[in-house]
Amino acid sequence: MGFGKYLLSRKFLINFGIAILAAIVIVTGTLLALKVFTRHGQAFSVPDYTGVPIDSISAYDPGHNYEYLLIDSVYQKDAKPGSIILQNPAPGALVKEGRKIYLTIVAKMPEKVAMPDLLDLSLRQALGRLKANGLQPGTLTYAPSFDRNAVLAQLFKGDTIQADSLILKGSTIDLILGLGYGEKDALVPFLIGKKPYEAREIILRSGFNTGKEIYLDTENQSEVRVYRQSPEWVEGVATTPGTNIHLYYRSVFEVDFDSLINSFYADTLMIDSTAIELPIDE
Repeated sequence: MGFGKYLLSRKFLINFGIAILAAIVIVTGTLLALKVFTRHGQAFSVPDYTGVPIDSISAYDPGHNYEYLLIDSVYQKDAKPGSIILQNPAPGALVKEGRKIYLTIVAKMPEKVAMPDLLDLSLRQALGRLKANGLQPGTLTYAPSFDRNAVLAQLFKGDTIQADSLILKGSTIDLILGLGYGEKDALVPFLIGKKPYEAREIILRSGFNTGKEIYLDTENQSEVRVYRQSPEWVEGVATTPGTNIHLYYRSVFEVDFDSLINSFYADTLMIDSTAIELPIDE
């Protein structure tokens, strides 16, 4: 029998059909197996574990074989110790079965840090060192000294604190700084339009203290900016370092701060123009 006739024979067609069917069965079976073992294309929403006690995490597991890994603990004053405060992936994220969930819990005891040695550092350097060590700058007080703005003493709760002393993270440290000789006053910073945290930082860096903070729009205390300050800013005007600067906030929904800021610059330009000395005809 020739090859051409064999291709058209009943025996060949039956064998060919069986081979095609076997291939389909094998491919289909393989794809189904992969889908079963990998859950191809299937994702699950991560639950929100915030506030859940770490010891009870298994009770909140949705049954997707997540692996829970505790990576850190942080102290938070008003939170329940041992409860979850942060998670990664975030709540609602779509992940596959068996995903690792990284958890951060609230520490039972506040973290302690070493007090840095700030003596003889400049105010700017001291503020940077406090921030790096997780400490908060407190009140700035000035005393007679040759070195202007150099740290003369570091205080914790009114008492001198030595370098390397262990204190709670987030503690407030007051500083006594040198007043210097000669020109003793410092320029009042321009704070109009600044966010509260920006204004406080500028006040400290300028050698002053934040005084009262008053919210003038009681219904809109979110998204506020500095609307007024006392002492007021006047270009070139200085006052005693360590003075309290009081801040008055208004909402960005109530005040056009761009126009307000421009009005200050316009007034300054007008004052400068009137101060120009004109030649006198003899």
